[in-house]
Amino acid sequence: MKKVAFLVLICFFVSGVFCPRDAACAAENPKFTKHFNESLFNITARGLFSVEILMDDKEYNKLGKGVIGLVIHNQRDEDVEGADITITALMPDSQAGAGAPLIKDKGEGLYTVSNFNLRKEGKWELKIGIRKKKLEDSASFLFPDVLNTPLHKGKYSAD
Repeated sequence: MKKVAFLVLICFFVSGVFCPRDAACAAENPKFTKHFNESLFNITARGLFSVEILMDDKEYNKLGKGVIGLVIHNQRDEDVEGADITITALMPDSQAGAGAPLIKDKGEGLYTVSNFNLRKEGKWELKIGIRKKKLEDSASFLFPDVLNTPLHKGKYSAD
């Protein structure tokens, strides 16, 4: 009986401390890292992920020409691989959108986006949706405002 009680106590303790890799652990003040100087950075609305947009291959030469990079991290500032990423450009009616962006998971939290231009005229919103197993959240970037006030690389809080 003592062994069963001891095992139950250990399971209770471990379940309160250990958080499965893809579960939404309640972090009191999650910190996310912006890695590149010339990138755009935002934390998703519910604070589950961070999104860093690499505009070109200047700082990260693995992107290639004409490709945008997305670096996605979770609440523990770990790379998010294998997520479903959606990109939506909310633009004024007068601007026609191009074809659907092509998104590829390159591993280590890096996703490449081709067939998409971030340098569109006028005021518009870019919405990036992220779904990884049961976790779903999105981040928005308002253009051209985000181009005028980029954040410095470093740690940022979800609060």
